[in-house]
Amino acid sequence: MSEKPLDLEERKLIEEIILKSGILLKNGNDLVDYEIPKSEIDKLILYAIKEIKQRIKSACEFWLKYKNRPDNLAEEQPQYKEELSKFDYLYRGALLTDLERYNEWLFRLAFKSVLKNERK
Repeated sequence: MSEKPLDLEERKLIEEIILKSGILLKNGNDLVDYEIPKSEIDKLILYAIKEIKQRIKSACEFWLKYKNRPDNLAEEQPQYKEELSKFDYLYRGALLTDLERYNEWLFRLAFKSVLKNERK
């Protein structure tokens, strides 16, 4: 898994975990109603823990990779170029007057799934 912001949207996470774990649902593969056989619960919990740890690791790697490096983020993750324009930095330059503010924004981006109820 590559570096990317943390995504813990509950329904999406549950569906991905169920599909990736290979657990057969009582109601076929209809993910509308999760009827997980009791015999599969332990397997599902272990897989969920592994998946969540991997997602947290990926978010940490994302933040560490782009911390203090808005030019790298702009180059490698073009979907954030517009948001980066609000920071005062020289592309591939030494002057970076908003570095602290950029790093805080980047942290909130990387961990938005757990910080979404925090003040901005």
